[in-house]
Amino acid sequence: MQDKINIDYKSFLSIDNGKGLLLHQNEIEILYKYGFDYKKYTDLKSLIFDIDNYINSCYNDTNELEEVLINLSEINYYNNIKK
Repeated sequence: MQDKINIDYKSFLSIDNGKGLLLHQNEIEILYKYGFDYKKYTDLKSLIFDIDNYINSCYNDTNELEEVLINLSEINYYNNIKK
């Protein structure tokens, strides 16, 4: 008998913050956990900058926030590279 795998597809959908910034639901939850209000950001670069500053000044475990930073940095790179 096959095991059923439950996947929350909503966590993979991108959500617009109303200012053109698209994030996944799980990224939004992690940002809120660390005190970031994604709705105030108008661009990806400023959010990346603030997350990076937070991680560099924080001595707590920020592994999941670092994963969000890596994902957002990759998106920023591929969206802004000259093709």
